[in-house]
Amino acid sequence: MELCKLTLKNFGNVFLLTLLVLLIKIFIFLPKMRTSEVVEEMRSFMEAAPSKSIRKLSQQIHLFYGTGHTILKRP
Repeated sequence: MELCKLTLKNFGNVFLLTLLVLLIKIFIFLPKMRTSEVVEEMRSFMEAAPSKSIRKLSQQIHLFYGTGHTILKRP
């Protein structure tokens, strides 16, 4: 029984560590900065493919969905 508890504890630690690494990767590789270059790139992609979803456009240039949405909805 003690082995089961130890195994579950170790699994939980590995899971939390994996989740932490995933979150770090997301926040490193998906910048939230709205520079003029990023805004221009997002708008040009939208003009080239107007039927493509905001989610797909944001993924294409490595932005969060909310950032892409903000760029396209603001004048």
